[in-house]
Order: sequence, then C-alpha cells, then structure tokens
Amino acid sequence: MLQAHKARPVIAHRSSHPLLTGLRLAAAAALSALLALPATPTEAQVEIDAERQLRTATQKWVGQQLAVEADNVQVGALDARARVQPCRDISFDFPFPSKETVRARCASPKWLVYLRVGVSSEENALFASRTIAAGAVISENDLTMGPTREKRSSALRDAAQAVGKTTRREIRRGELLAEQDLEAGVSGLRMLQALKAGTLLTPDTYRLETIPAGRAPGTLITRIGEGETLQLNRDVPAGHLLVREDLRVERTAIVARRTIPAGSIIKSDMVDTTEMDAKKLPADYLQSAEGIELSEANRTLQAGQVLRGSDLRPALLVKRGESVTLTVQKGSLELSVQVEALHDARMNEKVRLRNSDSGKVFSGIVTGRGSARAM
Repeated sequence: MLQAHKARPVIAHRSSHPLLTGLRLAAAAALSALLALPATPTEAQVEIDAERQLRTATQKWVGQQLAVEADNVQVGALDARARVQPCRDISFDFPFPSKETVRARCASPKWLVYLRVGVSSEENALFASRTIAAGAVISENDLTMGPTREKRSSALRDAAQAVGKTTRREIRRGELLAEQDLEAGVSGLRMLQALKAGTLLTPDTYRLETIPAGRAPGTLITRIGEGETLQLNRDVPAGHLLVREDLRVERTAIVARRTIPAGSIIKSDMVDTTEMDAKKLPADYLQSAEGIELSEANRTLQAGQVLRGSDLRPALLVKRGESVTLTVQKGSLELSVQVEALHDARMNEKVRLRNSDSGKVFSGIVTGRGSARAM
C-alpha cells in the first residue's frame, strides 16, 4: 500500500547583487590581512625592552669581570632622567676603583648611563658552635664556619680573627660573630702557688694565660724575655697576675772590664758579661759581645760601665799609609799580597790600595783589621 509523503518546504533565496558580493569579499580579505600584521610597539614598550636588554648585558659583563654567576649580580634602578634605546653593541667599564658602579655606552644610537651594581652571594662567616660566656677566651672549638648573606663589614670571616680574643658579651650558639663582640686579649703570667720575696721564678711556678685587654693591669708582665731571670720583690699569693712591681728582672749586659780610651778598638778582653737589674739598664744597652771587636769607643768608657750602642762606632780597620794584606782569588786559587792603604776605611767599606812595587792603584773591600779582598 502506498504511503503518502509530506512535501518539504522549499526556502526561496534572494539572489545577491554581484557588486555587493565583491565588496563583502574585499572587506573580509582586508580585515584578515590587518589582523595578521604585528602590533606596532609603543615608545614606552621600546624603552622597557631596551632597559631589560641593558640589565641582562650588565649582569653578564659584571659576572665575567668578578668571576661570579650573572644571576648573582644585582643591577640598581636607572636614573629617572636616563633614556636608553635598543643597542646592538653596548660597551662597559668600571669608572671607579670600588667596582660598585658600571658605565654603559652605546655608539649607535649614542647614549651613556651609569648603573649601581652589587653581588648577592652567600659567603662563609664565623658562628658560635656553642654558647660562649661573656669574658671567655675564644678557641677554635667555639667556632664553626657557615654560609651567610650577612653583608656587615664587621662580620668575621676567618678563625684567626677570633681565636685568642675575649668576648664582650654572651654569644649564643649559632649566632654570627662580629668585631664588636670581641676584644683583643693580652698574655699574662698567673701564679700557680704562693711565693715569698726573693724567690726565683721557675716555669712550674706560673702559667701563661690570655686576659681581656680591658681588664689587664697597666704594668702586667706579658712575657719573659730571652736571658731574663725573674726574682720576686715581694710576697705574692696563688692566682696573682704578675706586674712589674712584683719582680726584679735581671738581664745580661756587657760592661767595661777596665777603662777604655776614646778611639780604642774594642777587644774581647776589655769587656765582661754580667747580670743586672733591668730597671737600671739604658734602652740601648748591649746584650752580647758578639762582633764587638769590629767596633771602637766613641768616648772614654770607665771600668764597670754598661756598654751602649751609642758608645760604639764601626772601627777604622784600615788606616792611611798602613800595610794591608790583600787577598786575591782566582777560581780555587787564593793569593795574598801586601799593599798600602791610601785612606782610612771601616768594615765592609771600599778602600783604595797601592802596590808599592809596581805603583798600580786598585780597589778592595775591608774584611778585618788590616785586611781586604780584591774587588
């Protein structure tokens, strides 16, 4: 049996005018082309991009100069009046010794700006490894080294800056050590036992310890000099810090054995070595007779008088008209000849000499009493 089908409605289209269709197509094509073009950057965006380029280039250059990572280089803000433009070749330099300012130049377009720079990186510094009481003497066991971003110039970076110094305040464990927290210590001699006046001190009767400089007596004995003998002037208790007033300090000195006329060359049998109270010795007293035979007296020295550096001068070891033994060395061969001195000369001085046989004049260096070596 045949089924009836409903007829579909027919939609009638109005025909477009050919001219309108062409205009619509042209407008669509123009719009598509316009949307495809990149947006023209504004003047402000150009400056932002140029400054970003400058900062990146500055970080890279400073990092190379200071041997640090570019990311650790901080570049300060540009002066509000500065204007930079994109530049293909920026040149840099440090105009000042501090290296905290960079000068950046561009040849084309021509501009010049100054930038403040700094390096942000962790550095090692000293920390307290345990709580340190006020007035304590710092030892290596009190310290630990660790990284910090602390930029204070007073922060301590080396154990040698702290060991042996005393704390001005309590420093807690983990706290950064700074210069103002410490004070220099001085060495002092502390008695280990009570002793009577007149007793000679021996190393087992005292110990050397570090004392805060601010608490040390002004006349504190800080060391025992070579050749010194310490004898107590008065009774001292155990634990006492020795001061100059407690001691009679004796030192080795050189004295005249007999009267020595001015101008005399000093000989070893003219002097003696003796122990004397250090308080009675002049500042320039002679502690040793070594080499004294090459000296002569500036003035008359009385028997028992302490010899001072100002009492002596280099001796005239060669005198004009006197015979001098001249040593001439040629390789392993050494010859001696007698010559005449043409003027006075002292030890190690140059002297003019004459061979009496040939009349030839030449130079030598004084090596001792009446002796010289050829130059």
